[in-house]
Amino acid sequence: MKEIINIWGSVILFAICLITMAFPDDSIGQIFNQKSNLILLGYAVLCIVFLVSSQKRLLLTSFICTGLLAFYLKVNTNHQIKLKGDKNEISFSVANITMSDISEAPFLSITSVAETEPDVIFFQELDPIWSEKIIDVFGSHYPYSVKMIPQNDFVGTMAIMKNKAIMVDSNALVNDQIISFLYPVMNTNINLINSYLPLNFKEKSDSTINTYISQLQSSTLGGPIIFSGELNAVQWASITNRIKSSLKLSDGQIFHPLKSLTDQVFYSQEFSPINYRIMNTANNTHFGILAQFELEIQ
Repeated sequence: MKEIINIWGSVILFAICLITMAFPDDSIGQIFNQKSNLILLGYAVLCIVFLVSSQKRLLLTSFICTGLLAFYLKVNTNHQIKLKGDKNEISFSVANITMSDISEAPFLSITSVAETEPDVIFFQELDPIWSEKIIDVFGSHYPYSVKMIPQNDFVGTMAIMKNKAIMVDSNALVNDQIISFLYPVMNTNINLINSYLPLNFKEKSDSTINTYISQLQSSTLGGPIIFSGELNAVQWASITNRIKSSLKLSDGQIFHPLKSLTDQVFYSQEFSPINYRIMNTANNTHFGILAQFELEIQ
């Protein structure tokens, strides 16, 4: 009987750990994920309890789960551990959503993004039909928008926002797109840069990639930077690292063990990341990202 309890106890403890890491945006997983830091502390306490009670198997399971969750929280920028800032800090959040192959059902989950009230939402690979639907759904809460549709393509990028953007700069190269603007928050202007890269871009010649990086650097408008976009490249890819190094940005991508995320969010050193989560918004390999930051103001 004691052996059965040890086995099933270990299975349950490990299952909770995996659910927390692997399904952060599903209904059940989100409940665990929101309490992931408390679950981590719970596992640490259980380690002590099982150590005192000489339950070696449960002790080992709890120890492994503690390490996994500690790693998970670290690469997720200490998910929900940092407390809200004081009056000298402002909160800012941005969402990036790829619309390719999206259907009506997943679009309902996109509308739930509005409940979290991000300041700016970027929609990529956006066709005119979806553009009209987005304005209908979000228009009352996000009265301002910036749109870019390249001449050589049917789809483009659109950003909807609560405040009016200033100094908009957009560039559509052969296949890639860059849109940059200043977004006013209190007495600070945040430079938001959004970019789209085609699926085979990382295989392009060095001269093509250098041209893109140069164009990206020239699109900066001053102030703290948040970069987001569909790069069709994982966070450790060479093109991703070049983008980060060229703009001196930190990696804001969340860690997800079961999904290879190719949509990215990076930020400059002025920001403190508070929370990241992915959104199952499409029927493809792209998952929307919602990122929240704090910015210290003078």
